[in-house]
Amino acid sequence: MTVGQVAKKMDVTVRALQHYDKEGLLSPSAVSDGGRRLYTDKDIIKLHQILSLKHLGFSLDDIRDRLIPLDAPADVAQILSEQAAIIREKIAGLTESLSAIETLKTEVLEMQSVDFNIRSRFDKESGIAFLQRFFHLQDEAIRLQEDGVSAESQRHTLCWTDYPDCCIA
Repeated sequence: MTVGQVAKKMDVTVRALQHYDKEGLLSPSAVSDGGRRLYTDKDIIKLHQILSLKHLGFSLDDIRDRLIPLDAPADVAQILSEQAAIIREKIAGLTESLSAIETLKTEVLEMQSVDFNIRSRFDKESGIAFLQRFFHLQDEAIRLQEDGVSAESQRHTLCWTDYPDCCIA
């Protein structure tokens, strides 16, 4: 079968098959005289395994490096158990996220209003005033440092003297 026929039969894209070949997952069994990739029924079975494992959450690297060469049922079962554990962890994380979302939704509904208009709380003048205060404090801190005043003393001096409303106790 050609790459197009395999893609159609297995409901994958030609690009996916080319990618699997490039990644060393599934190479065609033969190439025609005209350079077309040709796949056998055995290749189709291998593609089915790849697609099944991918659907189970395995990465292409895992499939190539760990799963394709496995022939012993116990080895395959071990790898599947490990994948099941990874999926359980993801489920637990998603369950936790879902719970947090539901809690937040309940809180928002209890408030009966949500104010996303943060910009209205800050106008241009208050922003400019804030920056001016910041730069003044910065200049004053540099001056005090040059005068040899300790950092702790600078904090108290700057806060309580110039801007008592901006200090954190």
